[in-house]
Amino acid sequence: YGETEDYDVTVLAPPACPSVSGLVASGITTTTANLNWVLGCTETEWRVLVNTSASPPASGGNLQSILTYAATSLLPNTTYYAHVRAVCGAPVSAWTTVSFTTLAAVPVNDNCSGATTLVCGQTATENTSAATSDAAMGFCGVGSGGAPSLGVWYKFVGTGDDVQVSLCASNFDTKLHIYESLDGTCGTLTCLDSNDDGPLCPASQSSITFSAVLGTTYYFLPGGYLANTGNLEINISCIPPGVITWLGASTDDDDLSNWSTGAIPTCSDDIFIPLTPNSPTFDGAFECKNFGIASSVSPTITLTSTLGVCGDVSMSNGSSIVGDGFMSLNGTNGGVNFAGALNPSVENLRLTSNYTFTGNVNVTNVLQLDGGNLNTSGGTVTLKSDVAGTAYLDDWTAAGGTFSGNLRQERYITSGVPGGIAVGQRLFGSAVSGGTVSGLNTTYAGYSAGTGQVIPLTSCDPNNLNSNSPYSNLFEWNEDATFLFSCYQSGWFALDAASSALTPARGYSGWMNAGSTISVTGPPNTGAVSYGALSN
Repeated sequence: YGETEDYDVTVLAPPACPSVSGLVASGITTTTANLNWVLGCTETEWRVLVNTSASPPASGGNLQSILTYAATSLLPNTTYYAHVRAVCGAPVSAWTTVSFTTLAAVPVNDNCSGATTLVCGQTATENTSAATSDAAMGFCGVGSGGAPSLGVWYKFVGTGDDVQVSLCASNFDTKLHIYESLDGTCGTLTCLDSNDDGPLCPASQSSITFSAVLGTTYYFLPGGYLANTGNLEINISCIPPGVITWLGASTDDDDLSNWSTGAIPTCSDDIFIPLTPNSPTFDGAFECKNFGIASSVSPTITLTSTLGVCGDVSMSNGSSIVGDGFMSLNGTNGGVNFAGALNPSVENLRLTSNYTFTGNVNVTNVLQLDGGNLNTSGGTVTLKSDVAGTAYLDDWTAAGGTFSGNLRQERYITSGVPGGIAVGQRLFGSAVSGGTVSGLNTTYAGYSAGTGQVIPLTSCDPNNLNSNSPYSNLFEWNEDATFLFSCYQSGWFALDAASSALTPARGYSGWMNAGSTISVTGPPNTGAVSYGALSN
């Protein structure tokens, strides 16, 4: 009835310095947290570093002689990573990491007396998770908002325009209340309107359109339905008087009933696209004089043909123009300016006349200079990049033109490194002159050996460097370098990514995360780029 079994038992040497265990964060406030851990073995010292990077550092950290650490001077509502390693004399353990998020601070505009002032075209954001209740304002007898709950306050001085207030980009179920003040203060408020789920927002967010009397002070109270809180975004769009307004009964730009005058606009007419149930699709040649679009994540205008602008352009935060067609700035009726905001975007943008850009504008496919010059001295044009592709500047296929000012070129990082590794070295060149690169992995950004020429081993081992070699998250290839020990690795020079200006025609290598986006900003490289004699 018995049985026997044979086992092989292998006894391994313990690690030179075991890692700590039981790392936890407790007592978390808006700006502090306490860290505790269990020692790995018999060590009496530990290195502790708290930052916002999930990747453990290469070195560094505060030296501790007790099993606890008080993290201070933190930012509210921010996710941090606590990295702890044991110090066993010369050897050290691997890092142990835990994440925690600090509490949100009560917003400065939590009460009416601290209301933040907004103006036309402005977008404001606020996390409302620490907002207090405004239920004492009572039931609003106008609209669908009822009584307010947890919210924050803004104020606005009337411009005489029709004003759209929208919370469409907020990530929680919202309410919106608008109050009119008799004397500009919080003591004489009358509820003007309220809304639960707005007719202009696609989900359970709120919006109100009202006619603002010139000089009258209005108070906006955006908050949550019941006890909902989250990331609030409030957008203010003012519809200028005297413009032809898109009404949005359908998406057809040729439908006369979609325009406030009952007629199709021409190169002599100013138009404004407010927030409506349906945004226009321009499927044929269309022209207007001055072009304006509301501030929100919507509307998104679709172009399958050409939208010609004879005058100036004003695009507010979050607005976008997509499709295979072009927005063409022809300037035939006095147009010289393109006013952007935080992140409006155009898929295909063409200039056949000279324009000056102010604010920020994103281009998602092509920026074409077709006889028009572009000046961005008052803002930045960003050529966007994502998994679908990278936008580019085209100043050669048509009549051409000159680009003056800064261009921000993005590059999305795929996982196309052998083995599909998430973090790795990737080669790149700069599309601009004199700019720095941002978005690199920061693990080796502050490497203790500093910057300078890479020092290989005398054996020229391709996978290892001298322990005293400089190292960084950014390297520049120097064709004129004197190779140490005849090793090609010493053609690379470690740079400080935060301060090193990139040179056109030089090759660079940087540590990059798959799925991240790096960018360079500066005057674009156009035409031939020359470089001196090369020796290697």
